[in-house]
Amino acid sequence: MQTKLRQYNAAATVTLRLRDYWTTDFYDTALAEGDVQISKDDGAWANVGTLATKVQTNEYQQTLTGAELTAARITLRIADQTDPKAFIDLSISIETFGHASAQIVTDLSAFGAEVTGIKTVTDVIPDAGAMTSVATASGISGLDGKIDTITAYEVAILEDTGTTLNDKLDVIDGIVDAILVDTGTTLLDLLEADRYLDTTGDPWTLEVRRKGTATALLTKELYTVAGDNVNAATDVIGRHTEE
Repeated sequence: MQTKLRQYNAAATVTLRLRDYWTTDFYDTALAEGDVQISKDDGAWANVGTLATKVQTNEYQQTLTGAELTAARITLRIADQTDPKAFIDLSISIETFGHASAQIVTDLSAFGAEVTGIKTVTDVIPDAGAMTSVATASGISGLDGKIDTITAYEVAILEDTGTTLNDKLDVIDGIVDAILVDTGTTLLDLLEADRYLDTTGDPWTLEVRRKGTATALLTKELYTVAGDNVNAATDVIGRHTEE
């Protein structure tokens, strides 16, 4: 069974093509009263108000009124009333849209304008060589101006400080290098270093030595949480509370 969509309570047409009962050809003779019947929402069968007419060779057009399309589901039954039959029976199911009582409540006809609009936009998209004109027409070219403005502000800030962004990065890099050079070490050395507690002085100190050697990389004096020198094993140098 064929299924078609038509708007609820809006006159419409349905195209029919019938097969000859005795051959493989399409049927091409005028239909008779009673050959086309309609059922609304599985209701009783009745003849259509206007019988389908042949519009060209092997093709018929069935006109349906708005009243005939006031149902969620409409079934058309095209069946020859003669015996023997002249054409093979055909059934067409119609689902309506665009009404609270329709099979599909959404008004699908509204999407026609959306599709047309999309097609219009895509039709005017040019090849790569003409993209500049599209950008200008759609306002995208204004983005260049915004980017130029941001760049100008950036340049002005750097000029006010008498430097450039690269200069700032070089300074930071130099500071890090200086720290490592002054200690004669690298970051990896610090991570792998041995740590010793020196209790000979006041305050005690924590000495960080190059791994496996006596070379001191870093020495830190130790103080209590109250700010006093750590010089005894009973001094509190920190607190840890477990929940």
